[in-house]
Amino acid sequence: MSNHSSSRSASRGVFKRSFLSMAAPVPLALALFHAAPAMAQANADEDKESKEIQDAIVVVGNAAARDLTIGRTPLSIRETPMSVVVMDAGRIEDQNLRSLDDVLLQTPGVVLGADSSIENTYYARGHVIQSTQYDGMTTETAAEQIASPNMAMYEAVEVLLGSNGLLNGVNGFGSINLRRKRALDSFQFNGGVAAGSWDRYHIDADVTGPLDKDGKVRGRVVASYDSKQYFYPYADFKELLLFGTLEADLTETTRLRVASHWQNTDAHPNTPGVPFYTDGGSIGLPRSTMLSPAWSRFRYNTKNAFVELNQELGSDWSIKGMFNYLDTKSSNNYAYYWGGIDRATQAGAADWMGLFFEQARFRLKQQAYDLAISGPLRFWGREHRVLLGVNHQATRSFSTWAYPSPDDNRINIFDFDPTSVPRPDWGTPEYYSPASTTQTGIFGQVALKPLDSLTVMLGGRVSWWETDSRGYIWGTNAYDWGDKLKLDSLFTPLVGLVWDFSKSWSAYASFTDYQTPQTARNRDGDLLGPMKATNYEIGIKGAFYGGRLTTSLAFFRLQEVNRAIADTAGPPNQGGATPFIAGGETRSDGIELQLNGQITNDWSMNFGYTYNTTKYVKADVDQGRPFATFTPKHLAKLWTLYCLPFDDGRMSVGLGIVAQSKLRRPLDDQWSVFLKKKGYIVADVRVTYRVTENWTAGVNLNNIFDKKYYAGSVGSSADGNHFYGDPRNFMFTLRGKY
Repeated sequence: MSNHSSSRSASRGVFKRSFLSMAAPVPLALALFHAAPAMAQANADEDKESKEIQDAIVVVGNAAARDLTIGRTPLSIRETPMSVVVMDAGRIEDQNLRSLDDVLLQTPGVVLGADSSIENTYYARGHVIQSTQYDGMTTETAAEQIASPNMAMYEAVEVLLGSNGLLNGVNGFGSINLRRKRALDSFQFNGGVAAGSWDRYHIDADVTGPLDKDGKVRGRVVASYDSKQYFYPYADFKELLLFGTLEADLTETTRLRVASHWQNTDAHPNTPGVPFYTDGGSIGLPRSTMLSPAWSRFRYNTKNAFVELNQELGSDWSIKGMFNYLDTKSSNNYAYYWGGIDRATQAGAADWMGLFFEQARFRLKQQAYDLAISGPLRFWGREHRVLLGVNHQATRSFSTWAYPSPDDNRINIFDFDPTSVPRPDWGTPEYYSPASTTQTGIFGQVALKPLDSLTVMLGGRVSWWETDSRGYIWGTNAYDWGDKLKLDSLFTPLVGLVWDFSKSWSAYASFTDYQTPQTARNRDGDLLGPMKATNYEIGIKGAFYGGRLTTSLAFFRLQEVNRAIADTAGPPNQGGATPFIAGGETRSDGIELQLNGQITNDWSMNFGYTYNTTKYVKADVDQGRPFATFTPKHLAKLWTLYCLPFDDGRMSVGLGIVAQSKLRRPLDDQWSVFLKKKGYIVADVRVTYRVTENWTAGVNLNNIFDKKYYAGSVGSSADGNHFYGDPRNFMFTLRGKY
């Protein structure tokens, strides 16, 4: 007990010193924060200006502010004691962001980790974002099991950059919340067509309105189709989406909402990207390099159903029940090149360099239930808000694999023809794996108001989590691998403070934690206990024009303990397996800055900057070294749109910038050889013209300076999964709204 307290005190001291050492980016942050209220003060009458800005939103394309749904309580960004980024419908439409992958590439604080041209993992604060939510309900799937969600059916994406263990439970870091479009009580149509570089084509239609004369029953239907090729040959992508939703006011206090979608994706992907030299340097292969056979193919089929019943109880209390069903199938047949290149010989290792063949089939079914009650309590002469709930998630999956091995799989990467490799006879699978995961949680949160200007947020969750994943040799019951893990009565706390120290500014602090199961085993063959992570965050937030312009500055620390590290004190376990101990500790420190919304009637801006450092605090050989070498120290993302002051404001211009600093990842245990990726700055522009009151034409020119760069994070080795960013390209769009 005393050791734990001493460790905590020492941690707080180190935390303070670490933040002082990160002072370099602070002048920029303070300058922008100083500018924000100054820009707001330039308008004499804020109420009048707010109305004008609201009207201008139709032209500029920045959606009006609204309460967040990611935390299940109706809080604004300013009232939330954590960093949240909202990518709204205007931003998504302006930048032609067709998939969740596209959205997250533009989201401040988020870093891409690519496994193929259509399989991506995302990181924030040096850690994997572990959950995707649909209207606040958590799902857990892997990139090979489900295609990136199509954005045509969503009105916004909310990204929580810290811990969300209160709702996620186990594996509680980060959340990506997709807000489905809702049926409206007045007729609206929104549709468009687009065409661009590399035979990219898109069409979508979105219709909503009342289904009865009183508007008590409302419906909405969305359809979208995409077809595109890439800047490398033989790769393509086709996707069809159908989405429908109904809402019905069953009584004056009861509302039923149902929604369903079907998304079918068929792609010939680039699975490996390009390799590097074994000394960590870039080979400089042409961007058009394709090291996958032309027959490689990924197919995904996703079905989803959602039901929500909301009952108002009176006195502003309500109870909401939700059910979400997910059914995914995927079929992946592919081969990929793998092997680093020796700089002197321009060849790979004879026993490694070559094509590796794989066939994978996945089927996943997931059911999630959520029941919560919320409302105000009045005591101490003030109103306080309460949330109580329970949720349950059950996932069942079945997968198979085959790995045919040709006699000679070696290829020449400098002169490779993707059509030269014959499709193998896959035969029967070699392995199969049934798996199941269940999680049940009871959660609660109260927002106390001891003072009019102070909110104290207290919350907690108790979780029961269990997973059973087994691998078998096909056609037998011969057990090959797998683990059964269980966590009981796992408690996850949340503490937050928000102090409104002026009309427009708030200071906040929060503390949350979560736990992640581990599959590593000790010398006795027992599984290690879960890894524990704690997220500390302090910051300030500002809101102007009725919340249409928001700013935030956050300082964060994410600390992990009980991380598995190799036990080198003795020989390997039986069979040569490396034993582990739960003795590792890591830390991620950083600063996040955001400025989002309407600066003037005609000018909107979305800007985010992240400064992030990571290191092993305790480790066997890596102590003091960075642990998230895939995370850039500096990351900045900007999108700004300006309505030109002539021709009745029909024309607007936009500018987007994504910039990140260099990356280095060690290729040996001695940290003497590094894989190196240069930093980059990529700029995009958009010009839009409102042809009529209902029709708008636009053109997006992306990577206008044709920067050659490697996108996202850095791979774990020199062998592959390094992907070039898109060269200069364009997209024409025509949209109609009624």
